[in-house]
Amino acid sequence: MRVLLIEPPAGVQMWEYSISSRENVGLEYLASYLRQFGHEVQLVSCPAQNLSVNEVITVISDFLPQVIGLSFPFSDELEKGLGIVNLLENYKQNFPVHITAGGACCQRISK
Repeated sequence: MRVLLIEPPAGVQMWEYSISSRENVGLEYLASYLRQFGHEVQLVSCPAQNLSVNEVITVISDFLPQVIGLSFPFSDELEKGLGIVNLLENYKQNFPVHITAGGACCQRISK
């Protein structure tokens, strides 16, 4: 199974929030675990890789994942992360994909 794990872009400038420029270790652990069971995993950390929402959509279109996992460790990533989810609704019409989210800020999404 092809799995794409995404940490969305931060809603602030890198110099304002230096922790966002670091890799998401939780996603890296998850990717490693999935790979042990033969899944093809691609990891995208928008803050660490300086990727925009549109660039993430391009990655999705190129990789064609069957599962997309979004990580929301910080509240400043919610707005752009939800923007990715909204754009994926169009993507899902052309290619079926399961979308799931996790992280410390997911409670704000579910309410």
